Amino acid sequence: MKKLKVLIVEDDRGTQALYKHGLSSQIFECSFAATGGAALDAYREWHPDIMVLDIGLPDIDGISVLKAIREESEDDEIHVIVASSLSDRERVLECIRIGIQDFIVKPIHSKTISDKILKCYNRPSGDKDNLDNEIIMEMSKHNWLSLDKVEINHIILQINYGIEVQLEIEGVGARLRTFVTGIHHGEYVLVQCPKLSAIETKLYEGNSVRVLYLYSGTVYAFNSKVLNYIKNPMKLIFLSYPESVEAHELRKNQRVDCYLPARLRSKVKNSEYSGLVIDISIGGCRFVANCQNDDSRSILVGDDIELTLELAGLKDAVSFSGRSKNVAQDGRRISVGIEFGDPDGNTLKTVETYLRTISHLL
Repeated sequence: MKKLKVLIVEDDRGTQALYKHGLSSQIFECSFAATGGAALDAYREWHPDIMVLDIGLPDIDGISVLKAIREESEDDEIHVIVASSLSDRERVLECIRIGIQDFIVKPIHSKTISDKILKCYNRPSGDKDNLDNEIIMEMSKHNWLSLDKVEINHIILQINYGIEVQLEIEGVGARLRTFVTGIHHGEYVLVQCPKLSAIETKLYEGNSVRVLYLYSGTVYAFNSKVLNYIKNPMKLIFLSYPESVEAHELRKNQRVDCYLPARLRSKVKNSEYSGLVIDISIGGCRFVANCQNDDSRSILVGDDIELTLELAGLKDAVSFSGRSKNVAQDGRRISVGIEFGDPDGNTLKTVETYLRTISHLL
């Protein structure tokens, strides 16, 4: 399995030792930089997958380093986690505006840093306005949220550009399908106007709209109002940002987060990847791996696949047959949602025992 390249930017030797202790050499290839200048040199020459960036550095601060990186890498290819002290709230908010995937408040805990980095790496990159719920939870834990309601609003929608939604517009008898084309958190959600001319008279300011969509196995719904409707350059509907969101879990089997080394092989094209299973249930799992830019068609939705993974406490790896339910590529990473076939009794019992053990620890 290809190791994740992690650049640790930290000038304190004691904190460096905590990172070394917490990051397994079997999963991570780590490099250290003690100054902002050295960090930029290492970024340009070594091309890390993830950077853990201390805000307070002896030469240039972490914010300046982050700005330089984002200016050089417009697609946010590198994932950045900012490390800060509890008093650095304003500087962390500035980093969020520039574009980071997560942050850590010191002191660093070596037992959790590995999970933090893996979650960050496996989280899809997004627009800098689309603050992830992990960041929101972290800020709430440190009582930072209530101090800035403009920048960090009351909820963060689990929704992406291009996702299909269904609209129930007041006065229209049918549920209409369309797509999200934009979002400004705390302000509005922008959707394409469904191709039905008869609804245009119902798109007046203040009319009620109910929005429903599916995201990661969960159905979400919220009530909204029409803010505006434009026809040029294309027909778009501005909807008010919701004050609350309903959620209904569709998965029959509870999934638990994990980081299990695994190999995936497509039986159709005989393509193979080494990577990680990042969540698992009795019925399926999600597999992620590094890939080349032209690898997205090596595994297609509906392909028969074979998955081999390593479970803690077992000497031998466990193999499953299954089918790919969804496939996505984000930069150099491929993500495959897998539905297991009918594993044999011993394999099923092994997974059930693993899930039961992990669930007790969570």
